[in-house]
Amino acid sequence: MSAENERWIAATAAALCTASRWLSAASLVLVGGALALLSMRASGVPALGAQAAVIALGAVQVYLAIRIEFDRAVFARAAASPAGFAGFDEALASLGWARGTPGTRTPESRTSGLHALVRRSAWLLCAQFTLVLASLWLP
Repeated sequence: MSAENERWIAATAAALCTASRWLSAASLVLVGGALALLSMRASGVPALGAQAAVIALGAVQVYLAIRIEFDRAVFARAAASPAGFAGFDEALASLGWARGTPGTRTPESRTSGLHALVRRSAWLLCAQFTLVLASLWLP
């Protein structure tokens, strides 16, 4: 693979990370809505359970947002560096954070892992939205 292709893969992955911020923002809005509904306490037990689940999924969403933002910084750096991911792999090994043999992951496999995180984030948002709607209809 050419260094230019590797930099474009990294730049595309960094852009995906940036775009996924909308998922996190929408999730926080739903958590705020669930908190507002909880504060009214006019809901029955099923609705309260759905609202609590929205808040719990929001906590998972925050974790994914942190992971995605970390990846964004790594991919952006790899896109700007002629060395690509080599320096990152070396740093991970120095910190003791490396899994497997350093340098064995391709840019495509790294991007595939990131894409899976963003998909999970999107599914969580869909679940939260569904639960908020259900909490409005539940007694």
